[in-house]
Amino acid sequence: ARGALKSVSIGHPPRQAPSGQITRTRATPRKPPTMSDKGGAAGGKKGGGGKKGKKGDKKDPEAQKKAATKEGGKKGQDLAGLADLGGCCAFTIAMENCDGDPELLKLAMAGAIKDVDPDGDDRKGGAGKLAIMMLTAGDDALHVLARVPEEVAPKLVLKEWLEHVVSAVGGEVCEQGDDKSMLAGIVKADASKEKFPLKMRDECINVSFAYLRKKELVPEDDDSESFDMGACQDEAGIEW
Repeated sequence: ARGALKSVSIGHPPRQAPSGQITRTRATPRKPPTMSDKGGAAGGKKGGGGKKGKKGDKKDPEAQKKAATKEGGKKGQDLAGLADLGGCCAFTIAMENCDGDPELLKLAMAGAIKDVDPDGDDRKGGAGKLAIMMLTAGDDALHVLARVPEEVAPKLVLKEWLEHVVSAVGGEVCEQGDDKSMLAGIVKADASKEKFPLKMRDECINVSFAYLRKKELVPEDDDSESFDMGACQDEAGIEW
């Protein structure tokens, strides 16, 4: 609506001329209005000079893969640190750079669980011994990828966990691939039923948290503990 207003409000409206007199107005030069005030793929902000993205614009596939892998690696590093501090072994996290693409979600998971060289400078990854559920919301669907390693499998059944979460919002479990420790799920959007991917993502996170707590895989709140897991989680940008 704002863009439409800009397109017709160029310059000042002409003043009414006296009878028999012609008045000329000079339009103030302006840049053509954009479709959106928000930045696009480059992440630019309004007035920031970044390239503005439009709906339907294609992003650089290699850049998307790199961003997803990097985000996964950073999340994995944060999760491993939280597990060491708080003893939690299962997490549910929202991924921002996977753009609703299940293939990018797989790259993010690979980045999170990759082994870390103890002598190297790159500390990303290292969450291979943790159970992780990643969610990415696209325009048409919510995609979920869950992984339960053998270290956590006695406490948490992969398929039961994923089915419990996605079925809460009308989703389904997809066919399992070669890696039996991972399983994917999908929830299709339906505006007529108010099933919006971002909204369902948040609902799934809450459902997963409750499920993990019931399984005693998430520590109970304890005021006697000096370590604040919630505050640490928020600072790291992690959602259970």
